[in-house]
Amino acid sequence: MIKCIDVLTELNFEHLAGSKEEKIARDIIKKHLDQSNIKYEEQEFTLHGFDHGSAQIDVDGQSLDANPYGLVETCQISGQLCVLDNAKVIEHNIGAFKDKIIMCKGSSRNAFDIMLKTGVKGFISVGAPGKLEANSSHRQKNVESGILPSVTISYDNAVKLLKYNGQEINISINQERSERKAYNIVATLGENKLDDNITYLTAHYDTVAQSHGSSDNGAGTVVILKAAQYFAENNPARTLKVIFCSGEEMGLLGSSAYVQSNLDEVKSNGAFVVNVDVAGDYFGSDAMMVIGTSDTKGYLAGISMEKGFLFNSSINIYSSDAMPFAVYEVPSVNLARFGGNASSVIHTADDRIENISSDNLDFYYNATINILDRVLNSKVWPIQKEIDPKLRPKIEKYMWGSRREAPKLEWKAGFKK
Repeated sequence: MIKCIDVLTELNFEHLAGSKEEKIARDIIKKHLDQSNIKYEEQEFTLHGFDHGSAQIDVDGQSLDANPYGLVETCQISGQLCVLDNAKVIEHNIGAFKDKIIMCKGSSRNAFDIMLKTGVKGFISVGAPGKLEANSSHRQKNVESGILPSVTISYDNAVKLLKYNGQEINISINQERSERKAYNIVATLGENKLDDNITYLTAHYDTVAQSHGSSDNGAGTVVILKAAQYFAENNPARTLKVIFCSGEEMGLLGSSAYVQSNLDEVKSNGAFVVNVDVAGDYFGSDAMMVIGTSDTKGYLAGISMEKGFLFNSSINIYSSDAMPFAVYEVPSVNLARFGGNASSVIHTADDRIENISSDNLDFYYNATINILDRVLNSKVWPIQKEIDPKLRPKIEKYMWGSRREAPKLEWKAGFKK
C-alpha cells in the first residue's frame, strides 16, 4: 500500500477545482487506484471556475499587495476607504456606505449580498496576524446575482492602510473567470453481504488559490486513498463508497453534486459518512465532530478509544463534505486535527508539506480504518439514521451560507434567512 507522506509529496501543488492542475491531481489519485486494481468512476459537474490572479491597493503613491477573491473578474475601482470593526453595521445602517470601499476583519456571506445591494463599491478582508493573506472565494450563485469586487490583505498591510481611513483608494484586480468542468472520483467497495446500508468515505482534493493545500486537504485525500487500498484487500461486508470530492473550497460543490446526482441512493440507502478534512500537525488537538445523535457520538468515541485513538468528541456541524448528506439526515463523523503550524496556515500559501507530520497522517489513516472496519462489518448496523434536532438550524444556516440558496430538507425548515 501507499505511504501517505509520499503521495502527499506528489500532490504538493495548487490545484483549484476545474483547473488544469486539478486534472494533474486527479491523475495522481487515479494512478494509485489503478495500481491497486480498484475500480472507480469519474463524475463530472459544471462550475464557475477561475485561475488565481493578482490584486493591488494603491493609495498616496504606494502599492500594497492583495489577493483577489475567487470568481472576481478583472476590474479597477476607486472609492473612499471605510474601516469597520464589525461588518454587521452595514446591515443596520442600510445605505450609509454607498460608493465606499469597506475594510474589515471578517464578514458573513449575507454581508456581501447587503453590501452589493446598498451600493458598496468593494471589500477588503483583513487577514490574521502573523500570517500571509488568506485566499477566499465568492459562491457560485453570486455569479448570477452579482459579485462585489473583493480582496484579502495581510494584517500588516491592513495596519498600513488604517491611516488612510476616509481617503480615496484604488483597487486593481487582474483575474479570469470561466465556466468549467470538475470531477469527483468515486470508488465502490464491498459486497452487501449483510444489508443495503451504504457508508461514504469522503475527503476533498481541491485547494484554494495559491495554496498547496497539504493540510487542507491533501492530508485527508491521502488518508482515504490508503483506506480504499485497505478495503480493496479486506473486502467489507457492506458497501463502502470512497469519494474524492472536488470543489469543496468553492462551496461543497463536488459533494453536493454527488448527493443530487445520486439522490435516490442517498435517501434510501445512505447510512453514514466518514469525512477527513484537515490533518497533519506535529502537535495539536484531534477533533471528532458528529453530525448525528449522542448515542452515535458515544459509540464512535468508544470504539476509537478501545484502539488508542482519543478524540475531543462533540455533536456539531463541520464545514466540509458531509454537510450535503446531512440535509437528508445521513449522519456523519468528521475527523480533523487543529492547533499546530499546519492547520494554522490553511487557506494561505504557507499550507505546504513542510508543516506535515508523516506520523499524524498514519494516525488518521489508522483511526479511519478502525471506525470503518467496525461499522462495515458489525453484525447489526450500529449507526442511527438520525440527527439531533438541535443541529438542524445550524445545518440550514450553514447550507444557506455555503450555497446561497435554500437547502432541500427532510424536515420542516426552522432557520429564517
